[in-house]
Amino acid sequence: NRKDRVKAGIFGIIGGLMVGVAGMSGGAPIIAGLFLIGLSTVNAVATSAYVLVFMSAIGTVFHIVGSQVDWNAGISLMVWALIGAAIGPRLLTRLTKSKVGKYIKPVIAFFLVLLGFKTLF
Repeated sequence: NRKDRVKAGIFGIIGGLMVGVAGMSGGAPIIAGLFLIGLSTVNAVATSAYVLVFMSAIGTVFHIVGSQVDWNAGISLMVWALIGAAIGPRLLTRLTKSKVGKYIKPVIAFFLVLLGFKTLF
């Protein structure tokens, strides 16, 4: 509905600013926003990954154009992140089907709050 789209838009703006200004993934506010509008864990994570691809692509282009990329660190991180990204969806699908599945959302929420405090202080 319209109210959920406005909420999602606000969290999208926050996520985009995090990508462009702080070089962060922007995933924390995106996930928080998707949880607040009622998406399940699997749908929120999948939707967040979909949105992050486009936000990251735009941020990447602007940072490369500005010659601000440390290629040595970036390539190593990218290779290992791709491995983690390939394993993550399969792991999440298995976890949500198990007894552990009901604890995933609160654990993600805890780490989002922790990330917020770490960013501020």
